[in-house]
Amino acid sequence: IGYCTNMDFVPQFPREDQQFWRPGNRAIAGSNSSEASATFEWTPFCEALTADSIYAFRGRHRLDVFSACFMAVDEGGATELAGKLTSPPKCVHIPVLRCTKPTIRLSAVDKTVTRFSWATPLWEIAVSTNISFVFEGVDDAQTSVLHIHHHADHGIPSLGAEWKAPQCTSDSAQRVTCNPVKRELYFGAEMIHAGAQMTICVEAVNDQQECPRYRKNNAAAATQPFAQHFSAAGVLPSPITTSQASEPYCFHIQVNGPDLHFVDPTPAQDTTVVTYIGCPFTLTLAAEDGTNHFNLQIEPWTAEFSLPTGVAISAPTCQQRPGAPPPATVATGVGSCPQVSRTLSWSPSRAQTGLHEKACFHVMTTVGVTSARCFVLHVSKCRYCTQRDESLKTLAASYFTDWLQLWAANTDMKNPYAVTQHQLINLGANYHAKQDETLGVLARRFRADIRGLLLANPDVQSQDDKLRQDHVICILPGTCTSADSPYLGGYSKGT
Repeated sequence: IGYCTNMDFVPQFPREDQQFWRPGNRAIAGSNSSEASATFEWTPFCEALTADSIYAFRGRHRLDVFSACFMAVDEGGATELAGKLTSPPKCVHIPVLRCTKPTIRLSAVDKTVTRFSWATPLWEIAVSTNISFVFEGVDDAQTSVLHIHHHADHGIPSLGAEWKAPQCTSDSAQRVTCNPVKRELYFGAEMIHAGAQMTICVEAVNDQQECPRYRKNNAAAATQPFAQHFSAAGVLPSPITTSQASEPYCFHIQVNGPDLHFVDPTPAQDTTVVTYIGCPFTLTLAAEDGTNHFNLQIEPWTAEFSLPTGVAISAPTCQQRPGAPPPATVATGVGSCPQVSRTLSWSPSRAQTGLHEKACFHVMTTVGVTSARCFVLHVSKCRYCTQRDESLKTLAASYFTDWLQLWAANTDMKNPYAVTQHQLINLGANYHAKQDETLGVLARRFRADIRGLLLANPDVQSQDDKLRQDHVICILPGTCTSADSPYLGGYSKGT
């Protein structure tokens, strides 16, 4: 195996005095051998372009393309054909590339941010604010056009983010049209970004299209100047592995989300709020955003927990958080209502006596972030708020009992004839039933009118219904009622 002797195939390499054949690798096959092999090696030197005059410069980074052709020659046997039998030439093409690796750095940030950390790096901003990053890419003069864009693996937000036009530096003497280059990335945080953290990686890419796209430096930092890299000991000169793209510069943008809390006088989670029949009941729910930024609203969670009949909810009242500075930005969804309150109003009816119902409310923002608060509304038995023009006598008659009985149950009442509107009256005593007792049994035991017991305990449908253990029953004992009343003891006489 040897070089082609035909001059058309003589290899034209820049260093003709080099030994391209590895010593001892030229093989001469014996008479019984049908195969032979040889090794060809060539390592072009890396030289400054201005000092190198041996390349043809077939492009800005393709220095030249060389062709090497080889043929196999039969040198065995003492025949007239010895040395005359050759294979067709086999040619290889060797492009010689000069590849450089651009670098990129963050040259400016246009925004006062909430918080910043170089270690990550991380910028925190608020909704309805914006931030601009200016990146600078640089390569040596072999690169004519340098581009800056985001890495496809992470991308940029589809809403609010925009690349500005590149700012190019040109040099006609070196045929450079855009190197170095600066480019601004603008991001405006919208409501949809609230609470999100986005990772963005930016890179500079040169026009050396035949060079490897990505080749990572060993132990190199993400940001580095040309031909240097950062280390713990400072800036140290170090060769950079060549590639078409720079090491990416990655950073994070944190858009602060709401920090929602229910505050006083909102009832604590899972507590029981007690009211009474006919009494005006009001309950204020209040919530705030700990960041003092997002507009809030409070809504009942009616999908799972319906409010009792008759409960009304006031319109929201907005205010600034006490002692907190005013919001820095006022826009759609932010700045005008970081603290909100709503009031529940209710006057439970007699039919709701003993009601024990869970109510839940959400505090939310327009971005869908919510916080829930649940509590129990309970209408206590055996207590009643008098209505307009209602007397102790008319109240007693409505429950089939005697007004003297009611007066006796309200020891703090000095004048039974001077009952005021919404005065809280004790109707009787609450009794904890035993398992399987009935209202009929209790009526006979306490000499109570069964009609009054059914009115005072609307959660029991019939005097014959079996009660569960510790079922609370309002008892209106018939102490002051005539013994011959037809409804004492449960069943009327003759039934």
